Amino acid sequence: MPDFKTVFWSFLVGGTVLAGLSSFAARAADVDQDVHALYVWFMNGVKPVAQTPPATQLSFPSNIRLTLSGWNMLAGTETQETGDSASYDRMRRGRYLAIALEHCGTCHTPRNVMLMEKSDQYLAGSPLSGWYAPNITPSKTGGIGDWSEDDLVQYLRTGRAKGRSQAAGPMGEAVEHSTSHLTDADLHALAAFVLQVKALDDASDTQPRDGFGKANDIPDLRSGNLTPIDNLSQKAPENLFDANCAACHGQNGAGTVDQYAPSLYKNSVVGAGRPDNLIMTILTGVNRKTADGHASMPAFGSTSDVQRLDDTEVASLVNYVNKTFGSGTYTVTADQVAKVRKDHTPH
Repeated sequence: MPDFKTVFWSFLVGGTVLAGLSSFAARAADVDQDVHALYVWFMNGVKPVAQTPPATQLSFPSNIRLTLSGWNMLAGTETQETGDSASYDRMRRGRYLAIALEHCGTCHTPRNVMLMEKSDQYLAGSPLSGWYAPNITPSKTGGIGDWSEDDLVQYLRTGRAKGRSQAAGPMGEAVEHSTSHLTDADLHALAAFVLQVKALDDASDTQPRDGFGKANDIPDLRSGNLTPIDNLSQKAPENLFDANCAACHGQNGAGTVDQYAPSLYKNSVVGAGRPDNLIMTILTGVNRKTADGHASMPAFGSTSDVQRLDDTEVASLVNYVNKTFGSGTYTVTADQVAKVRKDHTPH
């Protein structure tokens, strides 16, 4: 039986297309012609499928769609935008894109017990199905205050900002299917808006996440002497890294010359104060397609086609990578990895 929060979240966010659009239209800062365009597209542009949807498995009261109106009443409403969204000034356009169309706060803003976004902590970071949607306020320590507008535009267009971060998981999907298709003007408007919201520090990050580490000073020299490993079930962390990561990221962690395989230092995933995204990246890999190309990293979880690592090995590898190239601020256990694997990854 799923817990109340899971059921409630499934009801509110999963719902049906109509319920989702209703809540979206009620709370988001929208413009009538854009909502109308969405309706026309759903009704005329989406090919119909002859399939009976499964009956809801949600328990009472989550299975009563009418309760959504009560939640909307408690959540309140935003002042509706007016006029033609295409003619907004840059900052107003960026706000409209961030709130109404890209709904950045849906993932990056923490929620209260009723799962409503905490408006005073907009974009301050929040857990997301095993991942962590990080603080993206312009905080110099906890957020992306050291990013330029061009950095953020490049990230939203391609899914990567060299020497800073790469998109995977839900953010990889957002880049592939949404932000990579925005015009340059809209990307700059969105970036400009995000970089001027209220800066909020994060207790887990005391310096920029992409500001940690350097190349590991280990010459890649082979002596020709074989090192016997009598117990293959107890590999040392450096052996795990050498066997599973070094072929692409290099023994020194510098990645490939073109950064297709990114550097592990100066990397916001490795340097984060929370291990969530590093664990999930190792378990589920990366698969992101944009006009910039196809970014791919194999998964090492239970569905891996290359090498399936167990919970102890993943924990050991996460700790080694973070200590060697990142902040070195956490010690992940096999039990933590097992919980993430059970709750948030394909089996």
